[in-house]
Amino acid sequence: MLVVEDETADFDLVVQRLQRSGLSARCCRVDNEEDYRSQLQAQPDIILSDYSLPSFSALHALQTPEKAAWIYPSSSLPEW
Repeated sequence: MLVVEDETADFDLVVQRLQRSGLSARCCRVDNEEDYRSQLQAQPDIILSDYSLPSFSALHALQTPEKAAWIYPSSSLPEW
């Protein structure tokens, strides 16, 4: 699972919740576009993404051609 998140504490919370629920997932955190594109080479099945990061956005990341299931655990998504 690739986790696009700039806050280490939020990433740790995600990993903790996954473990508590009994899911065993290898999680990798990235917080910028360069690392994101590099980690896509591992072909993650799931990308869990913060919606907005200081230098990178989920909408921008979605424009990449790689296929994966996207999840946005956010309480502040914009209305479309």
